[in-house]
Amino acid sequence: MRITRTVARAAVALAALMILVSAAGRALAGDDPWTDPRKLVYPPLGEIQVPKPDRVVLPNGLVVYFLENHDFPLCDARALLRAGSIYEPMEKVGLASITGEVMRSGGSVAMPGDSLDRRLEGLGASVEIRIGDTDGSAGVSTLSENFDEGLRILADLLRHPAFPAEKIDLAKNKEKTNISSRNDEMLDILFREFPRLVYGREHPYARTTEYATVDAITRDDLVAFHDAYLHPDRMILTVYGDFQRAKVEKVLRAAFGDWPRSTVPLPPDPQVSDRTSAGFYFANKSDATNTGVVIGQVGMRMDHPDYPAMALLNEILGGGFSSRLFNEIRTKRGLAYATGSMTGADYHHPGAMFFYAMTQADSTGRTTGYMREEIQKVLAEPVTSEEITRARDAILNSLVFALSSKGAVLNRLAQYEFYGYPPDFLQRYQEAIRNLTPADLLVAAKRNIRPSDFVTMVVGNGEKVLPAVAPLGEPKTVDISIPEPAAPTGEALPPATEADWAKGQELLAAARKATFPGNPADLKDLTLSESGTLKMQGQEMSLSAKTVRVLATGCTWTEQKLPFGLMASAVCGESGWANVPGQGVQDLSPGQLQDKKQEDMRDLLLILLDPKVLKARVIPGGLSLAGAGEKKVPAVAVESDIIREWRILFDPESGRIAAIRYRGAPPMGGPPTTLTDTFGDYRALGNALSWPHEHGTLIGTEPFLTMKITEITLNTAPPATLFEKPKP
Repeated sequence: MRITRTVARAAVALAALMILVSAAGRALAGDDPWTDPRKLVYPPLGEIQVPKPDRVVLPNGLVVYFLENHDFPLCDARALLRAGSIYEPMEKVGLASITGEVMRSGGSVAMPGDSLDRRLEGLGASVEIRIGDTDGSAGVSTLSENFDEGLRILADLLRHPAFPAEKIDLAKNKEKTNISSRNDEMLDILFREFPRLVYGREHPYARTTEYATVDAITRDDLVAFHDAYLHPDRMILTVYGDFQRAKVEKVLRAAFGDWPRSTVPLPPDPQVSDRTSAGFYFANKSDATNTGVVIGQVGMRMDHPDYPAMALLNEILGGGFSSRLFNEIRTKRGLAYATGSMTGADYHHPGAMFFYAMTQADSTGRTTGYMREEIQKVLAEPVTSEEITRARDAILNSLVFALSSKGAVLNRLAQYEFYGYPPDFLQRYQEAIRNLTPADLLVAAKRNIRPSDFVTMVVGNGEKVLPAVAPLGEPKTVDISIPEPAAPTGEALPPATEADWAKGQELLAAARKATFPGNPADLKDLTLSESGTLKMQGQEMSLSAKTVRVLATGCTWTEQKLPFGLMASAVCGESGWANVPGQGVQDLSPGQLQDKKQEDMRDLLLILLDPKVLKARVIPGGLSLAGAGEKKVPAVAVESDIIREWRILFDPESGRIAAIRYRGAPPMGGPPTTLTDTFGDYRALGNALSWPHEHGTLIGTEPFLTMKITEITLNTAPPATLFEKPKP
């Protein structure tokens, strides 16, 4: 499995657990500032019971493991599939995972996805299918009495997926949403970009989906991928639970037996070089409050002779609360919120060995230095016998918990065969862990840890982090920007003439005059109240808002009444705050402030107060406006390095602005698309201003927000305290 999915999840879970338990430990310790985790005692646990399943190979090559257990009236079947993203074309990254998702969501030719869901609900059963990086899996869980039908459903989905277009579109849009939010979390960035430095940016074990690769995927691609890689001789099926072997085998032979073998060999597995793009790297996340550090290199497969020793060493160095990294950096020095390490070993290919820490920006340099010191120590001198005993007990006990059921052991045995490991690999691993000595670990460490090949990567706020890491050297920059999706085919604008630019300014000037009959300078501040509806994920939500704007200072205060509570926020210049229900008062992040600046650039009031700041050209023939039928209205294209495909459309009769269209991320997240802010029902407010009393937002062509203004007041001189951050 690719490090970006497996190791990231493990590291995030371990980090969260470390923070939680360390906090609990402080609370329980009373006057004792901290309890030494090395004094923890692990009680002995029972041995892992390794069953002897019946193994059958059908004529078409399907391997089946049978293991009966009549304790409960439940049955499970799990299939390992030799299909993964390593086989998808580079220009269509995402094909494998989308294929697996739609195999399940789209149902089969005989039973569409929605009908399948209803049938499974009636049976009290579940069916899951996924395709990952180096393998896939499919499974069914049912009551014993429904197991025969569950097996037939699973076989039907694996053999005859329907791949309906609407489910493919749904899966692609879901993946695009994931792309759009992939830089939201610091750890996601770390564990996505680190493998790209270890394996290579375009290596199959490190590639990531992009808008372009997802857009390139078609239904024909899903059908071709399924037909190429889903075959019975590339599967191992485990059957476990309350069943009668003879009866179930008969069902399996009927459901899977006439499925033809593969006829074309699999492509060769991608090769992994021992050498990495060694060096010091930095990725800027301007809104990050903490910093993430990862140090590592290419690791090993689990069948490497040194794997048991490296697993034991990893437990000592960074495997848990009693590890060296945790004690030296987290417990004693208080420099990291969480720290640890991973062997990065994988069944299929060499994983990525790494050491990590989450710390404050100003302590990034020191934390990285201490991490390197601890790594050097295990290369210089043997660990202690006490450390080996503690780590050995932790590893062996964790195996007991992980393999506490016969079903779990059965699936592990199937996994060993799937990846070509000996059937007694588990016992060999346990025995090796029991017999390793400090000298063995020192030899293995020197043989497998190569500081000269280390990739060191830091993710955080550059303004705060870079000064802290300056003693470590000048880092290379990692670009984490998300390539924009291809814009939909729109109007092709001819080269602009001087007359086009002049006409564009004329349209903006006319809109300004129609909106401000009097002197715009007379407008000092504006307070408006409004109410309306917001549509999201098929649901309609009522909301109301009050906004106060002071033009001289550029300050804006907003209060929104939402179903989940009252939310207030304010922005003045380079700072802002928000009071969110359940979260309290928080400063706006740099990213949120940047979004606010972009909103202000295309704000109706600010555009009209000084339209000369815009460089706008007329669009010959105009553009279509929603609600105007086929009729086109006057429009300009605004030249901007920040706002893409920025268009302003005008009402042909009044000359006022009727819509502002641009390309950006939807308000509730997702891939960039065409957004349109609409304005209507302009009403005069004395001689000072003519203002729209209806406005809304379209996402594509679908309504997202519809608002009506209930009250507007001008020049009320709101107090400056309104915009001040509330005290806790």
